[in-house]
Amino acid sequence: VAHASDSDERRVAERKYAPHEERLRQLGAYQLDHRIERVLHGVGFQESQFPTPCDRLSGGEQRRLILAKLLLAAPDVLLMDEPSNHLDIDGIRWLEEWLTELPQGMIIVSHDRYFLDRVAPKILEMDRGRITEYPGNFSAYQKQKAQRVLVQQRTFEQQQEWVADQ
Repeated sequence: VAHASDSDERRVAERKYAPHEERLRQLGAYQLDHRIERVLHGVGFQESQFPTPCDRLSGGEQRRLILAKLLLAAPDVLLMDEPSNHLDIDGIRWLEEWLTELPQGMIIVSHDRYFLDRVAPKILEMDRGRITEYPGNFSAYQKQKAQRVLVQQRTFEQQQEWVADQ
């Protein structure tokens, strides 16, 4: 557009370019460098590490880099297995905040109950081929699960009493 020789040529080029520029703006392309730096800092990288070749990073650093790449890719659904591993406390807090702000759906596998309490709005439990949904965070799940087990136990005991009476 900047090199168009006449005004008609410039207008044609601007009309072709405008939708692409708008799409780039919508996708946040103009803030990409800032977003990359924010995510890399969030998962624990120092700016001095940014130019380091991937094969020179430790195993934990490589895992943090993979997590950063996943977060930057912004897929429709995030599937994460133990995402808080290899992060220090500040990194975990940053990740919790980042995840709670994302509009995407997430499936998170984690043994960190405190992490799940802060990021999970519901828990899905898979047991014997069945999936049960529990609203609320991990602490709410534990209470609901305990109540459910208690009800099932009482129901079973009542059935056994009825069978014995028959």
